[in-house]
Amino acid sequence: MIELKPCPFCGSRLVSYTHGVTRAPIVYMKCGNPECCAIVSFNNNACHLLPEKAIVMWNRREQS
Repeated sequence: MIELKPCPFCGSRLVSYTHGVTRAPIVYMKCGNPECCAIVSFNNNACHLLPEKAIVMWNRREQS
């Protein structure tokens, strides 16, 4: 599995990845920093069969 980069909002390394099925497929990253608590979900149709795609998208950073 590809390593997750820190949260792009607060920089925390306490990031978790979830890939599973509830009523529908779900793929999301969650920041564990209690001051941030960001949750980023991905197009589940595109990422459910290729969850690594969601990790690549999470790790992508805009160049400034």
